Amino acid sequence: AVRIKSILRKAAEAGLEPSLEALDVHHEAEIALALELASFPEAIASAYDKRAPHILCDFAYGLAQAFSRFYTEHPILKETEEDVRHARLALAALTLRQLETTLGLLGMNVPERM
Repeated sequence: AVRIKSILRKAAEAGLEPSLEALDVHHEAEIALALELASFPEAIASAYDKRAPHILCDFAYGLAQAFSRFYTEHPILKETEEDVRHARLALAALTLRQLETTLGLLGMNVPERM
């Protein structure tokens, strides 16, 4: 989550805005990240229904792994195609929002910097 904050901070300094308009998830790592993001409501509901906070821990860990793989395989700020860069920034922003929400529910705060 801290890495994503750094990416988004650098993007803002460069005047770059996230946008899902050009999102094109054909790459395996992008699909995996999108699927993790889509499972967020189910993870929240399951943790609540079962009164099992470890489900949120598992979700956060899986989401962080999916983002790390995505980030390793696909540049964000170095991407040369502007639409793709904006879409990847949007995926990063959504990932950060879900990680912060999940960790917040578990009583943890995400620092701004390491």
